[in-house]
This record gives sequence, C-alpha cells and structure tokens, in this order.
Amino acid sequence: MSTKKIGPEKLRQAIIEAALIEKRKKEIYEEAVKLNSELASLNENRAMIASFGFATPNDASNQTKNGFVNDKNLSHINDLAKEMAEETALQEDVLNEVDKLKEEIAKLKQENEALKNNK
Repeated sequence: MSTKKIGPEKLRQAIIEAALIEKRKKEIYEEAVKLNSELASLNENRAMIASFGFATPNDASNQTKNGFVNDKNLSHINDLAKEMAEETALQEDVLNEVDKLKEEIAKLKQENEALKNNK
C-alpha cells in the first residue's frame, strides 16, 4: 500500500479549486434567478399579446404540443436552488448563533464587573 503525503501546495490548490467551484455555482444560481424573474415578467405580458391573436401557452389548443406534462424544470438548476436555500438557512443559523453568543458575552462581562465591584 502506497502512503503518499499531501503537500501544502496540493492542499492549497484543492482548497482554491473547491472555493472557485462554490463561487461559480453561486454565480450560476444568481443568473438563473435573474433569468427566471425576466421570464416571469415576459409571461405576464402574454395576456396583452393574446388579444392580438398570437398563440399563448394558456391557449387550450396548445396544451400538449410540446410533449411536457409538467413544468420544464432542469434538475441541475433545481438541485442548485435547493443547495443555495440550504446555504442561506445555514448562514442565518450561524448569524443567530453569533447574536446569542454576543448576548452571552455581554451578560458575562456585566457579571464580571459586578464581581469586581463587590470585592
């Protein structure tokens, strides 16, 4: 069995690569959210377009022509959205914990001052 040691340079490269992957995933997610909001605004304007006789997705004759039964969701984007939601929830938990620790530190400082004053 070979026992190769991982040098500091390889470890640094691995950390940098992991950070770059996470950064790019976040950028892609932000782009997907931006595109989703743009698509939503485009779809809101379809009601006016339909009044001029153009085909719309809500038209009864157009319901099954594309072959999709459900929304056209891309699984990788859905996975990324779930991951970002979990990351946001984790960040909120960390911030809540930091606030609790700050409060506890303030209480301990007050108790310490009270003990110093009682001596």
